[in-house]
Amino acid sequence: MDFYDDDLDDRQFDIAQVCLNGHTITDVYLRAPQFNQDCCDKCGERTIINCPNCKAELRGMPMTSEYFGNDHGTPPPPARCYKCGEAYPWTKAKSPSTPAIELDGSGNGEQYMRDGSQNARNNDNNQNCTIASRKVFVVHGHDNGAKESVARLLEKIGLEPVILHEKANQGRTLIEKIEHYSDVGFAVVLLTPDDEGHPKSKPDKKKDRARQNVILELGFFFGRLGRKKVCVLYKEGVECPSDIHGIVYLPMDSEDAWKSKLAKEILAAEIDIDISKAI
Repeated sequence: MDFYDDDLDDRQFDIAQVCLNGHTITDVYLRAPQFNQDCCDKCGERTIINCPNCKAELRGMPMTSEYFGNDHGTPPPPARCYKCGEAYPWTKAKSPSTPAIELDGSGNGEQYMRDGSQNARNNDNNQNCTIASRKVFVVHGHDNGAKESVARLLEKIGLEPVILHEKANQGRTLIEKIEHYSDVGFAVVLLTPDDEGHPKSKPDKKKDRARQNVILELGFFFGRLGRKKVCVLYKEGVECPSDIHGIVYLPMDSEDAWKSKLAKEILAAEIDIDISKAI
């Protein structure tokens, strides 16, 4: 993101950079780019500077405040976006032993204390570093039964399934829509026999394959979340990609053993769930 001096003159607030677990990296993103980080140095989670829902910038230090560096008692982040009202990822439900971040309710970041106190910063740094988004992106093809089974399981164990076609387009292209709703803690990819494919020279070697958009989105989340936060569920006989290693592949068996196995993978990704509810 590029900003120019003229832009800074017209601004009321700098931009804050916060990791998905609620650790404030900096609230002088524009004036002190040397402090900016792609990933949190406390917990390793990726950082954001915009509301995942409406893309409004996270409000940082007021531009009228004198800047003394990045060690000025940075306050904890707001609970909700000042523009759309959506809760930020770090306010989502957490494990019973770690209460959700509760702020003053204003959600707009305007009442910043600039007294040099370290109280707010210390409170922020002590947050549990294993908190993850409770949204799970469900990548699917034409098998509505499989999609619904996964979505209901996720709801049953206390997670929020994100199904792309249920979300508003708002004039976005497909990839823009995927990017907009990809701020999730985990992705489940369904490989179901929706298409057929074969080598051009061997038309008799047909194999069941997933839709091309499913393979595209599999690669997208592989790169965005990392292989430990992506799980592939496949129907028997479907060809699985041969060049994507390190991702867990689970067969969607008729006995529903896949449900408890998927729940275990989500738990292993440090997303707190009650695994007994998957049975």
